This record gives sequence, structure tokens and C-alpha cells, in this order.
Amino acid sequence: PGLRVNLAVLKFPLRLPFARELFLASGCVDASKSSIEWCLRHGRSVALLPGGAKEAMLLCSNSMEQNAHVRILADRKGFIRLAVQNRASVVPVFTFGELEGYTDCSWIANTWAVKAFYDGVKKVTGFTPVIACGPHWWYPFIPHRQQQDVVIGRPIPFDYNGNINSDSGELDGILTEKEALARQVHRVHEKFLLDLHELYYAHRETYGYGKRELVFQMKDGTIRKYP
Repeated sequence: PGLRVNLAVLKFPLRLPFARELFLASGCVDASKSSIEWCLRHGRSVALLPGGAKEAMLLCSNSMEQNAHVRILADRKGFIRLAVQNRASVVPVFTFGELEGYTDCSWIANTWAVKAFYDGVKKVTGFTPVIACGPHWWYPFIPHRQQQDVVIGRPIPFDYNGNINSDSGELDGILTEKEALARQVHRVHEKFLLDLHELYYAHRETYGYGKRELVFQMKDGTIRKYP
């Protein structure tokens, strides 16, 4: 309550005539470091969806099945670093029902022509499109009628003590500013993943995800597991 929240989006829609005015009027800002830092310095909160092309391609053809895994790339730390540098709290959020909004048609992307198209779009816009469709073939961008439930976790407060270990209160030793920042980013990131894991499993039964597991996947394909 009382927070002014700006949604961070890609630069591409902000370059389109009329679409730019619509996005800006809705409170959206460019998802660049300078824009996010400006919002944080002026006391605003930023809603950010970390990830990009690799997260989009994690959507598999069985994403509509009840036992499908929900995959999240676990080594995205840029947004954590921004929060730490600007003394901002990080709030884990998860949306149930988002995948069911569209029918996944990514099997079409197996052809070389579509892959070439993907590469071209990524170079121009900065993101990889995901081939998906709604209930109407004549206008596939309209999503299915699907309830989406957003659950919000507790804020992870910022606690930066330089060379002090914020977990134990003991000295970490003499660290450079860069090393101290990297260590703090790692701690906040680990706390964020753990809280997101707990948030998901605390609500998955309520919102129909009881048979779906939350998988944290690294860029190299390895899987991170939490108790």
C-alpha cells in the first residue's frame, strides 16, 4: 500500500509509435539499468520479470500437462545486483496459471527457416518470440480464459555491512569493494531463490499445481535443488 510501482519492459515496444505512449501512460519504464536506478532513487518500486530468450525457450510442448515442470533459470543475478547497489528490498512473486493462457506451438520452431527467423528477431528486438496461440485461429494473440493468481512473498530487506558477514556478524576478512558486493549479491540471490521455492510450494496445491515441480535450471543445464 502506498507504493508507486513501475513495470520494466523491453526497449522495443517503447520505440513503436503510439505503443510508446500507451506503455508510458500505463507506468511502464525501460528495463535498462539507468531507468531502474532512476525509479529506485526517486522512491519508486520496480516490477521486473528477470530473464529473456532462454527462459522463453524453456517452454516445452508439454507445458499444458498437469505434471509438467515449471522451469526457472537460477543464475540471473543482474536484478539482485541492482537492488543491492541501490539499497532496495527484493520481493519474490509467482503467478499461477500463466502458462495455461496460451497453447504452446513451439514444435513449429524445429524448421531451419523458423530458427533463422528467431535469430533475426532477437538481433533486432532483443528477445526471442515464442510461438503460441489462443482459442481462436483467426486471432491467436487472444489468450484462453484462464484465471491467473499472483502470490507475493515477504520482502528481502537489504543489509549491506561491507566486510561484515550479515548472517553471522563475523568479519569476512579484508575484501575489496567489488568482492564485498559480489558476496552480498550471492547471499541475497540465494535467499531469493529459497523464498521463491517456499512461496511456490506453499500455494501450489491451492491453485492446481499440485503435481508440478519447480525446477531451478542453470544456463549450462544443471539443476539446482532446494530442500
